[in-house]
Amino acid sequence: MYEFVAPPNFSTKQALNPTYFFIIETSYQSVNYGKVEYKNNSKGLLHQVLNSIRVALDYFENAGNTSIGFMTFNSTMQFYTAPTELPGEPNVRFK
Repeated sequence: MYEFVAPPNFSTKQALNPTYFFIIETSYQSVNYGKVEYKNNSKGLLHQVLNSIRVALDYFENAGNTSIGFMTFNSTMQFYTAPTELPGEPNVRFK
């Protein structure tokens, strides 16, 4: 992850809220590559990626105003939208 901080005189516009967009491979190889036994369950690379994202979410600054997006891909791409009010069902769009 890279963060570029512009000097105050760089722009006359108000700074936008931070946005994070995660692109995650969900192929068979991603699910099964690098499997390790953990508490009698096999966990592959995909599980490790998702767990790392989950942990990182706790460290985002200004979390209430942060936008987060997800896209997964294998032979197709899937985009997700989450409801703004909980409880609600996420929506998946296939491309």
